[in-house]
Amino acid sequence: MGPDRKPVTYYDPGYFIQHVTISPDGRWIAFSSDQSGRREVFVIGFPEPGTPRQVSLAGGIQPRWRGDGKELFFLAADSKLMAVGVNTAAQNVTFGRPEPLFDAPMRLWLDLDRADTDYDVSPDGQRFLINVVREERAAPLTVILNWPRVIGQH
Repeated sequence: MGPDRKPVTYYDPGYFIQHVTISPDGRWIAFSSDQSGRREVFVIGFPEPGTPRQVSLAGGIQPRWRGDGKELFFLAADSKLMAVGVNTAAQNVTFGRPEPLFDAPMRLWLDLDRADTDYDVSPDGQRFLINVVREERAAPLTVILNWPRVIGQH
């Protein structure tokens, strides 16, 4: 926002974007988008957008930056939490290959239009808070045989 405090459009690609997050140094924006035909994670420059660069390889949503900006996390289509090394030392950002960290059984791919996220990461990238799906089971059925005798009736 400039001194006139009027909102301006930063980036309008004409397709669905969600889960936007700004890098800790304020130079990059990560987001998920369906621009490639499926939900993927992209990074774009800030304040000048440039061309978005795809970070995920086989589906991805809900990107989160590590506190120092040297790693980007996201949720893959196979319910794995992924990590991508980020090098911002040069003028252009470079990314490593996405690596799975662990299974993260969440319902995230069931309701893709939700704007909220199902996890967060500590600033050092070592701990995660995850909203997991618990397996719902029916309450156990208890059958009492000879119940009149149990309650003291004959």
